[in-house]
Amino acid sequence: MASVHRAHIPADFPHRLHPFVDDAMDVETAALIAKFALEDLEEAASAGKGKSRADVPLSDAEYAYQLQSQNYQQWLSITADAMYAHSLDSAMATDAAFLEAAIVAEAATAADRRVAEMLSRGEELPPQTAAQARMEQPGFTMHPEPPASPMVVDVKGKTKAFGIHMDLMDVENDVDSLDADMDFGHNVSMFARYGARHVKADSASGSGPSSSQNTHKTVHCVICQDSIKSNLALHASCNHYYCSDCVISLVENFTRDESLFPLRCCKEPIPITKVDAFIDPTLRALFLQKHTEFSVLAKDRVYCVSSACSVFLGSAEGIVEPGIVCHACETSTCPRCKQAEHAGADCAANTAIVELRAIGRTNGWQTCLGCHALVELSHGCYHMTCRCRAEFCYLCAVPWKNCDCTQWDENLLLEAAQQRHVNQHGARGVGGMAPDVWDQGLQELQDDMRNDHECDRHVWKQRPGGGFCEECNWEMRDFLKICRNCSMLVCVRCSRNRL
Repeated sequence: MASVHRAHIPADFPHRLHPFVDDAMDVETAALIAKFALEDLEEAASAGKGKSRADVPLSDAEYAYQLQSQNYQQWLSITADAMYAHSLDSAMATDAAFLEAAIVAEAATAADRRVAEMLSRGEELPPQTAAQARMEQPGFTMHPEPPASPMVVDVKGKTKAFGIHMDLMDVENDVDSLDADMDFGHNVSMFARYGARHVKADSASGSGPSSSQNTHKTVHCVICQDSIKSNLALHASCNHYYCSDCVISLVENFTRDESLFPLRCCKEPIPITKVDAFIDPTLRALFLQKHTEFSVLAKDRVYCVSSACSVFLGSAEGIVEPGIVCHACETSTCPRCKQAEHAGADCAANTAIVELRAIGRTNGWQTCLGCHALVELSHGCYHMTCRCRAEFCYLCAVPWKNCDCTQWDENLLLEAAQQRHVNQHGARGVGGMAPDVWDQGLQELQDDMRNDHECDRHVWKQRPGGGFCEECNWEMRDFLKICRNCSMLVCVRCSRNRL
């Protein structure tokens, strides 16, 4: 009987019993084979059992069953570990696709910033870097789909295919060269260099994505409401999406309107790296120039004194030289008085600024205590919030809530209440309203505004019908957004990117 069972054991046991001997076999199939083999062994062993003494040694057949069972149990454990490692590799590969895009974007942003600074100094521009070239490729996206690449495990448990195919050596070289040339990019370059090497290391070690593709949901642009795939849209931190056309429009408006600085949605900043993938090099260079300019307080900004030039020269803060030379026209401007460079440490009064301040006093304008810009109150209370984020009293210009001034003017309050009344009911609704109903509603609004004249948090809803945006004064034909709390009427762009 023993010889019969020995005849079923191959000479090269246990290697021929290993399910991984076929290099093309996946781990799930190998695990299934091992599981069925164990069930067959248990069934065969149970069928051959008879009554025997406990101290009798195992027969050759029983010993063979035991060895085979241990062998398959071992490989079941190995396949379980392999499948777990496979799932980790899939997750790493998915993250690597996004990491790769972030690395390229950050390296391109650093290069673009260098180009913008060199352009502002009138220097010869360097050749395009690999990261910049990659950003301009039509297929580049900040939300990539990880490539589909099935995981194949060989007899040694190593992967034979993986999904990261991009060589990031050129991007890493870009980062290293930027680090050598500039000091501003230390944190960026550390991240980009580590990320590039990390992705390359993952690729070399055989980590790869799952065979299943990520499906990208359809979303709506928060500005134009067009339907777009999420991987083709800019995803803001407030969970709103922007189509490429609206991103470009936002950036173009940003370069002409400082009230859009910093670039934001729902008061949450939009990182420059998220914008890079949607704008061309020319707009990117202008965007970075204006971003640098807007980052400096208005009182510290120095512009070329030549009226035919007026190029932004940088910040006056920390400048000890008597003048800053313009790279465009070679005119030298004093960083203290913003006039032409002059001899001596004392600066003469800037005639233009003196005249402007006089006009401001005549018209009742106020000077911001933060950036020294002139501001004018057109409606609302005396609580002023400048574009530099300084908050102060319009009457005395001291920080808000640090004075005993009255908080509103009754005439301005009445104007604001009338505007709210019209916003709530529309021009047609107000036109057909009985005078006593109008007066009652107006009085209620005035009383509410005296008790709660500030809107700390806007809650927007759509209001059908056109009108003028109270923030940017653009006329909108179809609809506007109205705040549920203060009835302020604004366009979609102002509700998302300005307020």
